[in-house]
Amino acid sequence: MPGEDRQGIVVAILTLVTCGIYGFYWQWVTTKELANALGRDDLSPGKDLLITILTCGMWSIYVLYRNAEVVAEGKRRYGVNAESKGTIILILTFIAVFNGITALVGPVILQEELNALWKLMRASGGTPPGDALQTTV
Repeated sequence: MPGEDRQGIVVAILTLVTCGIYGFYWQWVTTKELANALGRDDLSPGKDLLITILTCGMWSIYVLYRNAEVVAEGKRRYGVNAESKGTIILILTFIAVFNGITALVGPVILQEELNALWKLMRASGGTPPGDALQTTV
């Protein structure tokens, strides 16, 4: 079942206005949606949130990268030649050390990628083309 469509810019604004608290919530929800939609038991939103808090947010950089990789993998399952946005998200996050604001761009990019995956899933009824059960008569 696909996740919820969200406006990427709204994610950034809410994260900024709440001093990062919404970012924690968004990370948890989107990781849970990815795990459920793609049947990925290895994605643990609760563990990711706990480690993110314990590492003062550093773990969230990895979560953004990993989730971008998972989204690209999911899009490929639906027949789209998708490249991961994980590397650009990492670069923007590291640039944020100097300017601060580009850290908000990574979640925007990832949310737009999630929205694209959810759209693919809805269009196919939630079943990747190669995963459909085939019956022979």
